[in-house]
Amino acid sequence: MSAHRHVASHHFIRTLDGTQTPGVLGRLLVAGVHTSCEECRRTWEALSSEQCKLLSAVSDLPDRPVADAEPAPDPSRSYSEHLEGLGAEIARGRERRKRHVRELWELKQLAPGKRADTVLSARCRFASAGLAELLLEESRKTVRTDPTEAESLASLVAQVVGRIPKSKAARASSELAVLTARAEAHRANALRVAGDLPAADEAFSRLNAELAARPPRDAAAEAEILSLEASLRFDQRALDHAEDLLDTALLLFRQGGDRRGEASTLVQRAMTLYFLDRFEAALAALDAAGSAIDPDDDVYLFTSTVTARVVLLCDLGRPTEADALLNTHLDRFEDLEDEAAGATLRGLQGRVALGLGLLDAAEDGFAAARDAFLLLGRDYDAILAALALACVYLEAGRTADLRRLAAGLASTFRARGVGREAMSALGLFVKAVAADTLTRDLLARLRSRVEAARGAPAPF
Repeated sequence: MSAHRHVASHHFIRTLDGTQTPGVLGRLLVAGVHTSCEECRRTWEALSSEQCKLLSAVSDLPDRPVADAEPAPDPSRSYSEHLEGLGAEIARGRERRKRHVRELWELKQLAPGKRADTVLSARCRFASAGLAELLLEESRKTVRTDPTEAESLASLVAQVVGRIPKSKAARASSELAVLTARAEAHRANALRVAGDLPAADEAFSRLNAELAARPPRDAAAEAEILSLEASLRFDQRALDHAEDLLDTALLLFRQGGDRRGEASTLVQRAMTLYFLDRFEAALAALDAAGSAIDPDDDVYLFTSTVTARVVLLCDLGRPTEADALLNTHLDRFEDLEDEAAGATLRGLQGRVALGLGLLDAAEDGFAAARDAFLLLGRDYDAILAALALACVYLEAGRTADLRRLAAGLASTFRARGVGREAMSALGLFVKAVAADTLTRDLLARLRSRVEAARGAPAPF
């Protein structure tokens, strides 16, 4: 057995300070425990007040050992001196973290248009890698609910990094370059989510030119950037390009042992394959993604794979398998902190019931999903539920109910500001119902048009 290498104290400091990813410390701690080092055990016990925080930070780690290139603690120092110095460094790290959190809070209180001037006009504040990391993380958390805010926060990263004193910036130039590139990719992604695809395309074009001149030399960051660009290409319906980007990102995530990154990319790849009508390949990608995710660690991503797999199994004419899969994971939908989770579940239940020929259950599921999505303001999902309900009525030969459904449908969603492509699909639906020419094939085509306008496959 090779000699044990102690966990250097700076790994604890950097993790608490936010300047080192938790995975580095976690893998070193696990390695130390496995070798049963008495000194590592004593150091860990001495940090009793910080154990919960550290364990929480490293709870989701890839099973990949890494070498610790840092030297062992100086043997000339006594153990008590070593712990005393460690405690002082932890205290300083806490203070730095508090300062960064306070600066982030202050910037968020300002109108987006005033933030850049505030950063650039400050004398000593707003000039640290720790604040830049917090800005990027806050941007990532915000992008789904407020893409404009996410874009504003991500745009500040380069300005904050640019104000870091040269002496500090020189020692971490490669890490800061990677951080800035990641922030620009997330800024571009926020523009995409906000619907400004031309601006997002321009941002990625500039970023790609910069990365071609100065490659990031960070496989994880490169994979993250590629997956974000793939989302843009998907929205542009450049599906072959999106697939190429995702294949490269997938390879990089696997090489780095990043199972969550791999799973998330597989979900993206499955969506791309779905729109390429390669359903079996999409299902295989989703099965692989589901196997790579621990549902207790990431219930949202895991439930997304379940949802997509149920839809694909129904599309492939395998409703019995879809029913079994959905029933196995009903509790996961209850765990989601997502107000639309219940509506999605009812839509999925309706979809499975329709495939099984249980028309009354299908009607109940789709009607409940439509009403819930309308209340939530999820108009495209409500339209998809209405079209699914129309399929039930068509299957049952309930012409009167079909006409009642179509009456006022177009005017309702026009008043809610639904886009042109979806409104065109609704217009065709209303005309077909009026002319008694509606078919399941036409409904499937209309569903595809609404999905395209939505930018993603239907959630049920």
